[in-house]
Amino acid sequence: MAKRVILSLLLSVLTYGASSGMNNPADSIGCETAQRKCESRLGRQSVGLVLSGGGAKGIAHVGVIKALEDNDIPIDYVTGTSMGAIVGSLYSCGWSPEKMIKFFTAPDFIYWSTGVINPDHKYYLMQPSPTPRWLTANINPKDTTGFLNQILPSNLVSPLPMNIEFLKIYGPYTLQCQRNFNKLFVPFRCVTSDVYHKRKIVLHGGSLGDAVRASMSFPFVFKPIKMDGVLVYDGGIYDNFPVDVMQTAFNPDFIIGVSVSGADKKPEPGNVYSQLEDMIIQNNDYSVPARNGIKIQVPVLDFGVLDFAKARTIYDIGYKTGLEMVDSIKRRVSARVSVAEVNARRERFASRTPALGFDSVVVTGANEGQAHYLEHLFEGNGRKPIGIGKVEDSYYRAVTDGTLRNLLPQLESGRDGRNTLLLEATLQRPWSVGVGGWITSTANSMLYVDLGYHSLSFNSLDLNLSGWIGQSYLAGMVSSKFTMRSSVPSFVRIEGVMSRQKFYDSQLLFYENSTPTFITEIENFIRASYEWAIGMKTKGYVSLGYGYMSDSYFPTNVTDYSQTSKDKTQYQLGVARVGVESNLLNDNLYPNAGYAWKADVTLSYESSRYTPQG
Repeated sequence: MAKRVILSLLLSVLTYGASSGMNNPADSIGCETAQRKCESRLGRQSVGLVLSGGGAKGIAHVGVIKALEDNDIPIDYVTGTSMGAIVGSLYSCGWSPEKMIKFFTAPDFIYWSTGVINPDHKYYLMQPSPTPRWLTANINPKDTTGFLNQILPSNLVSPLPMNIEFLKIYGPYTLQCQRNFNKLFVPFRCVTSDVYHKRKIVLHGGSLGDAVRASMSFPFVFKPIKMDGVLVYDGGIYDNFPVDVMQTAFNPDFIIGVSVSGADKKPEPGNVYSQLEDMIIQNNDYSVPARNGIKIQVPVLDFGVLDFAKARTIYDIGYKTGLEMVDSIKRRVSARVSVAEVNARRERFASRTPALGFDSVVVTGANEGQAHYLEHLFEGNGRKPIGIGKVEDSYYRAVTDGTLRNLLPQLESGRDGRNTLLLEATLQRPWSVGVGGWITSTANSMLYVDLGYHSLSFNSLDLNLSGWIGQSYLAGMVSSKFTMRSSVPSFVRIEGVMSRQKFYDSQLLFYENSTPTFITEIENFIRASYEWAIGMKTKGYVSLGYGYMSDSYFPTNVTDYSQTSKDKTQYQLGVARVGVESNLLNDNLYPNAGYAWKADVTLSYESSRYTPQG
């Protein structure tokens, strides 16, 4: 009876490990079994590659891999941490060094690694109107965490572009390996950190994208994700050079360890990241036991962890360093695998990689109306599978307007072969407060403030109240937007403005205290419009508006204005407009590239009335 109980418990642990991907006592058993199978298949000396973390410096790993492949040195297993996990995972997915360096030097990688959404993915229609706002804080009066916690950022790099890119890159390989990293092109492990239990976690299965994301989530820089209910962070906190993981998981005949980081050193004054790194990284052992392998130290310590713009230079240094170590490696590694053979295996592996698609959508973290809205965006008519192109388009449609603080798309594959797109939504706090303005050397300086309420659902109300306060200019604006249920992005907008502007004899002073006000101009208008997207960068619109304007001014050039009254001219204006506009400028205020155009048909009615000085 005791033996049966123990066996039952062991089987439960094995199931847990396979589903979560977290390290457990059964991991080594599963790995040893995989190792014996691999050894029988290889029939030669096996080689494991260990890749350290180091941010942008880790792109040197790609150069080292290229040098190894060019010299027919095999790579049979890979373990990595942080940036080493990214490079290692891509290699384990069958990416060649050429494909990897092309990826790391592409604009899309620079965008998502710095948290910036590629402008090509933003709907012009959905982007917020430009304002003179300097600072914005999103708040929720019902939040009990306090105002300070609400306005302080929890991470420096926005996770939004990274979320969808990780799904696109790693989703197909998660399906292909059936959530078992031993079944990738090259068996793979990566390390993440459970800071709650103060331990490292070795990830060997589950979502490949989540595993890599967990391994690279440096605290305060990238947003962490949850695994089995626990927030996990950068694996470098407890193991930035997972040599022991390679030995435990795969036990190869020879280990090649590539380090792009160095031993602990004093943090640099003025460099916040280096100070955080010194406080957080706890294990700086970058050694490889001499009897088991060789270490390659790539001289890239002078580069910063976010120097991704220097990817090509870092890669070249890695390749050169790898070539310098080739002879030493060949003296100890007798096995050879030609580049042609590796590429042939890559092609066979790639031919079996499935296209990523989804059969249904499930939303969490939102109320019923919000979930229904997001499901509609991603499912469309709901009658056919959803391709990754549709998912990407819907994702950027959902996040462009800033209503969502985070939207994490994940793949859930069922036993029946049907895939579900899980969307974990984190809504922005509903109220926003902004402050800004214009500072000039004249009396036209002004303060800008706004208060907004934003919701997410069909026919949801987005309401903004804005004000401009200055000596010469005073204005208020109310704007509301109602999102429509349509196949293309569209909404109804209603806005009204009241403004007053004064014009003085002189505009040379920062603050004008002279009299009189030569002209006082009042402008009020209300407008209702229906707007819809025509592609990503163009929109169409139909609008109806009514305006009232009044100008008060002195008609004569006299010296004593105290004895003179003003003339007044009043205007009433009705306008109907249909038009199309596009904007590809790279900046709203100071563009230096791109173009903008507008074409419309306007029907207007005007009337005026002149009242002379009384």
